[in-house]
Amino acid sequence: MKERITKNKELLLCFLINLLLGLLVFVPYILAEQGIFSLGTDYDNDFIPLNEMARNGILNGEVFWNWQFDLGTDFIGAGSFIALGSPFFWITLLFPNVKYMYLGGWIFALKYAVAGLTAGLYLRRFLTKKSAVISGSILYAFSGFQAVNLMFGFFHDVAALFPLMLWGMEVLLQDGKKGIFAITVGLNAIVNYYFFVQEIIFCIFYFLLRFVWENRQYWKKVPACILEGLWGTAIAGGYCFRRLPLSCRIQGAGHFWICGPGCGLTAVPFCI
Repeated sequence: MKERITKNKELLLCFLINLLLGLLVFVPYILAEQGIFSLGTDYDNDFIPLNEMARNGILNGEVFWNWQFDLGTDFIGAGSFIALGSPFFWITLLFPNVKYMYLGGWIFALKYAVAGLTAGLYLRRFLTKKSAVISGSILYAFSGFQAVNLMFGFFHDVAALFPLMLWGMEVLLQDGKKGIFAITVGLNAIVNYYFFVQEIIFCIFYFLLRFVWENRQYWKKVPACILEGLWGTAIAGGYCFRRLPLSCRIQGAGHFWICGPGCGLTAVPFCI
């Protein structure tokens, strides 16, 4: 019990220290812009408007067809890639009267804090010193990838939750606990289906270099990994279905638009 409390404090410190550092980075810019966090380029032109559209659509009940985007568009197709799969987006709905441009900087700081937390959860399996775990979580949360991709706010959702997949694989293969890896796979697939493909490729290499390279007996656990991965994908598919199945034929486009993984739109040629 005492050891568990110590480890929980360690994770809490990872979260709080990264949150504090995130606030130190973003708050000066928020104050300089009178409460608004602005980056220009894609962040101002795409990320903020799409999040605001998704928020307004949900708050106003326009979850089928949304007239706020161009001449109107399907709500799920327009909002799923950037907003609807992100747990951080749903947090913003707790502040319905505040525009997303005023929330963006604070949400960024929260994403850094969660990235530090999940990285700490993974790193503490290999590191014994608390200082090393916290330092590693900071290095991950404030990595170069995070810094150069600020304009693409949804990239940080992926970075915040990806360590959970590696942690889940460790729990499955090292501890023999089933179900956790499936949940982490499903969560990452929901957050961003495009990055999810790259995460799966990384996990394959991770499995080969981390486990099989050390002990070829781990080949026997490949079916368990595949099964958990399929369950995780099914979880994401179930969430996608609950977000309303989307299929609409675009007249004259020569394509049939269907609901792909994570409810992103996928164009498939069709014959008339």
